[in-house]
Amino acid sequence: MALIDSESVECTKIIKTQVDDGEGGQTTTYVDDVVFDGVIAPTGNSDLKVIANKDISAQAIRIFYPNTVTLKLNDVFRVGEQCYKVVQSGFKSAKAASIQRSLAYAEKWEVPPDEYSE
Repeated sequence: MALIDSESVECTKIIKTQVDDGEGGQTTTYVDDVVFDGVIAPTGNSDLKVIANKDISAQAIRIFYPNTVTLKLNDVFRVGEQCYKVVQSGFKSAKAASIQRSLAYAEKWEVPPDEYSE
């Protein structure tokens, strides 16, 4: 078992759906989608230099997740009850690497309570 596997936690990607409400507006709902294993790590000072040109707080976290999962800018995922919104992504390991993981930075985020559906 690799060290990265022993640090994995269950994460759930959340997708946003919008449906016409019949009155000219839309109803937004967030629903659970793909479940995947991720490794959550706090950011360090060197990480903040990499992402400094994006208005990202010091409370950002790093998530390492399988290359088979797609997390793009503004995607939302949760770990337990805590939700996170991706603020920077696009870092993938090389195809020849022994560990096939991607890296994204995310900040704590709250899904509006009346818009979450399990």
